[in-house]
Amino acid sequence: MMALVTMVFTGCQSNEPCGYKKFTVDIPVAATEWTFDDNTRQYFVDVPVKQLTEEAYRYGNISMYHEYHKGKSTAFMTALPETIYEETTYEGEPYHFQTHIESTFAPGLVEIVITISDYYYEEYKPEDMDFKLQIIY
Repeated sequence: MMALVTMVFTGCQSNEPCGYKKFTVDIPVAATEWTFDDNTRQYFVDVPVKQLTEEAYRYGNISMYHEYHKGKSTAFMTALPETIYEETTYEGEPYHFQTHIESTFAPGLVEIVITISDYYYEEYKPEDMDFKLQIIY
C-alpha cells in the first residue's frame, strides 16, 4: 500500500499533467485572409496546425480563444464560440448586430467562422484578429 501511495505522489515533477502533452498555438488572422462564402453568408478562414495530430484530435482536449489586445497590458481572451454585440450606423441610422465567432477542428486544420446576425451586413468586413489554440492530450 505504501508503495502505491509513493508512486502516485512522485509520478510527475513538471508543471504539465502526468503523461500529457500540451501545446499552445498562436493563430493571427489578417483582415485580408477572411473569405466570404456566398452560400452560407459567412466569413471563414482555414488554418493548418501541425500540432493538431490525429491522436490529439481523437483523444485530446482542444480549446480555442479569441485574444484581444495581444501583447498589451489590457490583453484578455474569451473562449469560442463567442457572440459580440455591436453597434454602427447604416444609411445614417443606428444599426445593431451580433457577430458570432466559432471554430471547428480536424486533424491538422482549424476553421474559424464568423456569422453576422443578419447573415449579411454589406459594410461589415472582418478585421485583423488573434486567436489562441490550446491542445492537451
